[in-house]
Amino acid sequence: MAKRNLISKQHRKKGAQERWKNWEDKREERKAQTQRARQAYLAKKTALQHDPDAEMPQASAEEPSTSEATAQENDGPPPSTQTPMTPQEMDVPTVEMTEVDVPFPSTLADDDRQAEPVPSTSTARCDLVATPSTSKGAGGFGLDDVHMFDELRRRHIWTEEELQRQRRSNAFLRKQLKAQRDRNGQRIIDAICAEADVRQKGDDIQRRLSEAGVRRHPRTKQFTGGDIYKILDHPNFASFTAPIPPGPLKFTLIDAMNDLRQIYHLSRAKILHPVDLNSLEHWTKMFYCHWQQLRSIDVDRYPVRPKLHLLTAHVVPFARSHLWWGLISEQGMEHMHRMCNNLVGRYSHLGTQEKVVEKLVKHTTMLNALHDRGVEDKKENDKYPDF
Repeated sequence: MAKRNLISKQHRKKGAQERWKNWEDKREERKAQTQRARQAYLAKKTALQHDPDAEMPQASAEEPSTSEATAQENDGPPPSTQTPMTPQEMDVPTVEMTEVDVPFPSTLADDDRQAEPVPSTSTARCDLVATPSTSKGAGGFGLDDVHMFDELRRRHIWTEEELQRQRRSNAFLRKQLKAQRDRNGQRIIDAICAEADVRQKGDDIQRRLSEAGVRRHPRTKQFTGGDIYKILDHPNFASFTAPIPPGPLKFTLIDAMNDLRQIYHLSRAKILHPVDLNSLEHWTKMFYCHWQQLRSIDVDRYPVRPKLHLLTAHVVPFARSHLWWGLISEQGMEHMHRMCNNLVGRYSHLGTQEKVVEKLVKHTTMLNALHDRGVEDKKENDKYPDF
């Protein structure tokens, strides 16, 4: 029996060693294929810089020799010495800005079984709402510009230095922007629950939330970002306002939920096209207008907080500058909560809140906790401008 167990153990060990060796061989093969594909793509990219009219072929891992020959024929510079392209060099198309007037009241019927959300129709005077033009014109863009923009973005390969520079730029703002979407969605859902409680229909809204698989966090008593997304992405999200009687309040809440629903869809981890950027600007402006309408109904329940300002004023410029928004996360700034909480207790002896805040700002600035950009080099800053 002992001999049989020893033989079985040796077989298992030998099999594990063989599997590990096969896995190592496959990994090395994949790394080699990736390296060959990148070299081929860089060679073809170098050729395109000398012949812009040439069509950009897809890189192939099985044709490294063809790519090297193409690069030698054009005598292009090596990929490592290429100067990174800036958004100005990429010639990003401009956006035609117009004014729109949206009538009031909303035409949404008070039907809890309505499956499809209706577009926002509440009273809102939103100046400079972006509307894409159907053809090229003064300041507008068409489908040809979108295809051109896609081609430029596909041809451009971000260098490691460029990526590091982009990560260091606007560090504090970049870590916050995505959190504003969840926080404003939290306020909308809290307002709906509060309105239902006032009308003695809190059990009804809790039942609807439970049916949708949504519940508050046991410790913080708030909804998480995933729960808010479940509510806004629900096929009949307007049914959550059923406990509220028909009127301007209910219709405006539904319109605000629809605005956030569209913003959620645009905040996914993807590169944004010019049409997406225009849509993001439109829905953030509409959300701000609807929030102002809610404030005209109850100013205390719908305050204007810094995160609302960040969502409606800073998200679109950030997205237009970087061409993405949802590729970031707010988790990078979570350490600031603990740091600020500890510092508030440390400086509470100063007496007034203004002095405590002043000390907080000085402390975090000296520690470089808010805008940690690493080692700053003037030559590097001149070579790679901010995006």
